[in-house]
Amino acid sequence: MQIFQDLTIKGKSPELESFAREIETSLKDNWSRNRAMEEEVRPLDRSPSWCFAFAGSGEKPAAFLWLAYREPNELYVPNIVPAGTDRLSREQYNSIVQEFYEEFVKDAAHKTGVRAELGREKVELEDLLSKDTAQALRRFSGLANKSTGSSHPRDRTRWEEFLISAHREESTLAPDELERWLIEEQQWPSDKASDLAIEYEEAMSLLKAYDARIQRA
Repeated sequence: MQIFQDLTIKGKSPELESFAREIETSLKDNWSRNRAMEEEVRPLDRSPSWCFAFAGSGEKPAAFLWLAYREPNELYVPNIVPAGTDRLSREQYNSIVQEFYEEFVKDAAHKTGVRAELGREKVELEDLLSKDTAQALRRFSGLANKSTGSSHPRDRTRWEEFLISAHREESTLAPDELERWLIEEQQWPSDKASDLAIEYEEAMSLLKAYDARIQRA
């Protein structure tokens, strides 16, 4: 399943400031720094941030890539905002951040001594769930009637096995990630995938509340 790639840069604060300056001096072709947009957000966020404008190229639309502090010793790309289109696809977002990394970040990191890391572009279900819980979800999805969701008694049993397993391991799988996996990897109808994601979110909340009540008893 494709995800938005993270880009993080770690180092001491003076090195990070030098890194950002090095990025600006190396910009070329379709890239430039947009100080006007930086000034617009400054009243909302006093910590330093940098806005790099990408003019667009080929399948990659024009956009604004932001670089900001996440921690005192860490910069990251919190977002890439499209300049004209309503939103960027994951493919477009990742292609822009990859170009920024390859063209400017790697060299600037080498010169200033910071450590830059571009995250993964795709994750597997087993990256989000334990092996047993992932197997329970795959078993439900593979055997379920995709037109009825979890309503059939046998499908319901397998679905509940997944929910209980996910709760026991304190799953961090987000409902929207579950919905995307069902649609993109398992070809579920979008309405049924949405229903299951809602059921999952409600079940995790209910089971967590139940555990808390038992502990207080």
